[in-house]
Amino acid sequence: MSKDIILNVAIIIMEVIGLTMEFITGNQFFVYYTVDSNIIALLSAVVYLICRNQNSRFAVILRYVATCALSLTMLIVFLVLMPTHIKSGTALSYIVGWDSTFVHVLCPVASFISFMFYEKNDLLKSEDVRFPVGYTIIYGVIIVMLNIVGKVYGPYNFLRIYDQPVWMSIFWTVFIFGIAIFIARMIQSKAAK
Repeated sequence: MSKDIILNVAIIIMEVIGLTMEFITGNQFFVYYTVDSNIIALLSAVVYLICRNQNSRFAVILRYVATCALSLTMLIVFLVLMPTHIKSGTALSYIVGWDSTFVHVLCPVASFISFMFYEKNDLLKSEDVRFPVGYTIIYGVIIVMLNIVGKVYGPYNFLRIYDQPVWMSIFWTVFIFGIAIFIARMIQSKAAK
């Protein structure tokens, strides 16, 4: 069995475990970027396995979006969430624990390795960067609007717009979208070779 099949089956298994644990622990689906990205990763792995031998541009783009979103999730965990929770002693909870280990570390790493080194992704074009970046922008706009109208609080500390100055919200927007663009361009340029 080829490595891309093994990794995508592993992604499916890990996503089912991680997302089930997210559901059991009461995390709100469709509010957390992490959960949404992992749902996309689960779907992308299934689509990839079904369309693997069909040269499907849709499957490649879906795997690309999932890989970029999971990479962004993992980077934000390590660069933002963990450092801001060191004082409280809860930093490691972002990477240690049933759901966190799967959705923040194992699934992102498996998706990245599979997409970058084992999947046929030569159908990816430079303009396809708009798909993963667009996904992140759509999530950001929706969640900020829900914060503005008071339907959602956060869910991440950097999205709590009423708890920080306007300049800080602008900083986080530029920082996170900048990372999203960097990841999308880096993965696309490396995958296209």
